[in-house]
Amino acid sequence: MSVSRMLPSETWNYAPRYHSGGTVGLNADEVPAVLLRGERTDEQLLQEYREAHIFVLPSVPDEFGGHHTETQGVVIQEAQASGVIALASDTVGIPECVDDGRSAFLIPPRNPQALAEKIEWLLDHPSSWEALQRSGRAWVESRYAMDNIGRRLWETDSEVVTKHLRA
Repeated sequence: MSVSRMLPSETWNYAPRYHSGGTVGLNADEVPAVLLRGERTDEQLLQEYREAHIFVLPSVPDEFGGHHTETQGVVIQEAQASGVIALASDTVGIPECVDDGRSAFLIPPRNPQALAEKIEWLLDHPSSWEALQRSGRAWVESRYAMDNIGRRLWETDSEVVTKHLRA
């Protein structure tokens, strides 16, 4: 598992600060279970998406009842556009970014058991990957491609102007 684009934080005790790389834990073969990759260039990030099968964004509410800054989860869109199956916390605006169960999977925040179960399910069902990957890419293209965003803005603006002119 790789962890990239970790952001510095003064208030979140769970976010590493500019970690320059390293490992956390070893699996049965004494291979690092988690690689902390540190900051990545766009090219490196694209390569990591190409090599990945599953993307996990475990955002959590903070100790003050607020939420992590993943209000839209653009990284989820990046992963899905790259054909990576996304798992993300069901919190803040993240549910707006996916079609749960079709283009990605939402996991309850702070529930490592549910996250582990979904990862295990995916690993046990590789025949489902292609459909999930295609659906994720189609979801992103239909909602976030610039021409689709432009068309929806034009339609909304036209509707507002038309209503205003009729009033």
